[in-house]
Amino acid sequence: MRRLARIAVVRAIVLLVLLAAAPAALAAGPQHWRRAYVIDSDLAVLRREPGLRSGILKRLRHGRMIAIVERPVSVDGVAWVRVAVTRRTRGWLPVSAIASPNDRDGEARLSSRIAQTDGFSRLELTRLTIDHFPRLREQAALAFEEEARRAASALTERAARRFAYVRLSGMDELRVRMLLDPHLDRYIRLGVRFEAYPETLEYRFVATKGERAARR
Repeated sequence: MRRLARIAVVRAIVLLVLLAAAPAALAAGPQHWRRAYVIDSDLAVLRREPGLRSGILKRLRHGRMIAIVERPVSVDGVAWVRVAVTRRTRGWLPVSAIASPNDRDGEARLSSRIAQTDGFSRLELTRLTIDHFPRLREQAALAFEEEARRAASALTERAARRFAYVRLSGMDELRVRMLLDPHLDRYIRLGVRFEAYPETLEYRFVATKGERAARR
């Protein structure tokens, strides 16, 4: 009897584990779905059907992860692909708006976008590439550093206007204010690190170990 009881307990535990794992398996979707990311927010308009005049569901931002659920179709001279944005939201995007890791065509589109983009959008794209596209990581790390240094220069120019006439107790307080400036927030969310030099009201980009390793 005790043996039968132990077997029943083990079976109950196994059943509970399987039931707990089921929602995660459903959320992951069928195995043939392919992960992709938005690389051109100007083109990333999710539509109800493929076509330039189809109803708009929403616009997707740079870096948004989606799942490709069907093969591309051509409508209005544009290649469209059906994607899942959430478990309940699906629609159609132009293929040119997205890229998948380890897909040569998508990687070529992403590489071209990095070369053609500048400013904060370029930082978003290069951060995405460093995190999810291994074959483009070295190129992206160089572009990320280049754009981060440009951002530091722009922040330095702004600091000269913002902090030049601020009366503070000393350089330490000024450094804290420079590093807590709300204009740095969006860069910090992307992992861009700056150091502040209050004596000259200058910002400088500081590369992390991971970013230095990605350039090698």
